[in-house]
Amino acid sequence: SITIPQLKYTIITDTTLQLVGALTYFDLIYVMTGGGPGNATRILPLHMYIAGFKSFDMGQAAVLGTVLLVVGLALSLGRLENGKPGERTMTTHKGFGRYVSGTLGWLWLVVTVVPIYYIVITSLRSQSSFYTENPLLPTGSPTLKAYADVFQNKFWMYFLNTVIVTVVSVAV
Repeated sequence: SITIPQLKYTIITDTTLQLVGALTYFDLIYVMTGGGPGNATRILPLHMYIAGFKSFDMGQAAVLGTVLLVVGLALSLGRLENGKPGERTMTTHKGFGRYVSGTLGWLWLVVTVVPIYYIVITSLRSQSSFYTENPLLPTGSPTLKAYADVFQNKFWMYFLNTVIVTVVSVAV
């Protein structure tokens, strides 16, 4: 017989992947409706694409990316549960394996942190500084104008659409 305690970590992993994956259902909605009719099916990833690549407003697109990152991170961390002491063990590598795992760990950290850094730096730039300043360095005059623009322009409707799509897709 199957018991839930034996499937606990499988269920946690699966629902976490489903929640985070459902936040990025861009392709299905873009192909099927394009966000229409009248923006009724527009979700945050689609709005991010339209703001960045159709309206060329990289600041708003970066803000939406930052919001999706924070929501996805919060959902992932919210799904974690503290296990009993001694329940989880880590494998300790010895010799050459330690260097390989350490190198892979640092590589993973760089691959993960650099895009997050770039999104946050981009979200703090003014539209005119995208073409005049180095994109990887912090801007000399950070601004929160893109954040204000995003939260004033139907953000909550798109966020609600995203929540509905996420809940329905995880429930199914």
